[in-house]
Amino acid sequence: MEKNSYPEGFYIETEIDKLFSLVKKKGIVGFSEAAKKFSVSENEVEEWAKILEEHKLVKLHYPIGKEPEIIYSETAKNMKSKKKRKGKPSKITGFVVSGMSVAILCIYLAYVYTVDNLRNYNIRAVINEKASVFTNYISRLPYPLNRPVVFILTILIIIIGCVLVIKTIGKKRKKKR
Repeated sequence: MEKNSYPEGFYIETEIDKLFSLVKKKGIVGFSEAAKKFSVSENEVEEWAKILEEHKLVKLHYPIGKEPEIIYSETAKNMKSKKKRKGKPSKITGFVVSGMSVAILCIYLAYVYTVDNLRNYNIRAVINEKASVFTNYISRLPYPLNRPVVFILTILIIIIGCVLVIKTIGKKRKKKR
């Protein structure tokens, strides 16, 4: 409440008004901090905060493992708008994520396929069956790329390059805003 909106002598400031002023000033106030400030119990501060919340002046927040907080409504709105993502994710990002997952799968299959000290040969036989598509693809590549280690390093370099390009694009977009 604004003191200037009332004629002189007609305004009585209650403890709830003082609590609202404190929350408005700080943005976020813990129950214990307000209880110390007004020399009352935290339960009483909670009752006052509920009254302010009913009038949509503040929001009550009960985080897990922390003390409850009173948040000024404008601060709460700003926090919500920051949490929301604007727009859809770019197609490039989705392409890179799916490409990275395929590359990771290929790396894993190449590692398991090329490890000679795999003790359980039954598992190795199953993996060999499943990895036949991968090995056929590698064998069709030109000489330096048809070795699994070189192939894996090439994929890693491509992934790192894509990530760097996306980061650069993201920085340019942030500068435009």
